[in-house]
Amino acid sequence: MTELSGGAPWPSGMDVWGHIDHTKELFTRLVGERFFVDSFTIQKDASTVFCMFFFTPHIRGFEKMLEAKKPQERESHYSDFRSILVTWLPARSSGPN
Repeated sequence: MTELSGGAPWPSGMDVWGHIDHTKELFTRLVGERFFVDSFTIQKDASTVFCMFFFTPHIRGFEKMLEAKKPQERESHYSDFRSILVTWLPARSSGPN
């Protein structure tokens, strides 16, 4: 995690969801604008959360990843997807094949 954060100390006082969001943000910075980054989470109980991070360079892969999420997760992310499409598509003259 130290390499991911560039040697900066890991923030303290965050709950598990804050750590997941922070890690996702660090992964996004690491891979830059060439990849879409998101996370899948499964909460087993109040103190156990499993998380998997997803990376793809293609807008279609990002869309499919969002479709695979649980309905309550999809709703919050589809608005993000639409705003990403509006800014991402004009910025890229040609996407990966």
